[in-house]
Amino acid sequence: MNSAGTRAQVHAADGLVVVTLGTTCAVVWRSGVIPCRFERQREALHEAVRRPGGASFLCIIEPTSTPPDAEMRKASMDMLDACGDGLRCVAAVVEGAGFPAAVVRGALTGIMLLRPVRCPTCVFSSISPAVAWIGKYVLTDDAHHLMRAIDDARARLPPYVPPERSSRR
Repeated sequence: MNSAGTRAQVHAADGLVVVTLGTTCAVVWRSGVIPCRFERQREALHEAVRRPGGASFLCIIEPTSTPPDAEMRKASMDMLDACGDGLRCVAAVVEGAGFPAAVVRGALTGIMLLRPVRCPTCVFSSISPAVAWIGKYVLTDDAHHLMRAIDDARARLPPYVPPERSSRR
């Protein structure tokens, strides 16, 4: 299956972007992981891996997204396990610079080492190398088309506005 000429299926709302294009299911987390957002991600990935030849999973974590709690971390690993042989590879992109992003990338790499999934996994700091890496495991004719679909979907989300902190006086 290829992505050239295929229309992306897109959801962009409530701090989450889900793009399914060809053999890739991509999600962008702008806000924190909560059950309703997680369920949308899970449904899209499980639909993608049921296709002939399976699918890759690209998870992009923006700097504004808060880490999932223990329950959501476990649910994430269970989601990947449930994909079985239909999941061809998993690429995680932790965006952001400096120490905080490096810590998240390191923690995510550690989680993947402690509870490995059945397919190749890799953690990246930007999308372009992640998409190129995915191309080793699934047929994709047009990495540019996938990256553009993700960028277009991201643009549909309003910018993240953190909740106001109560001031102590």
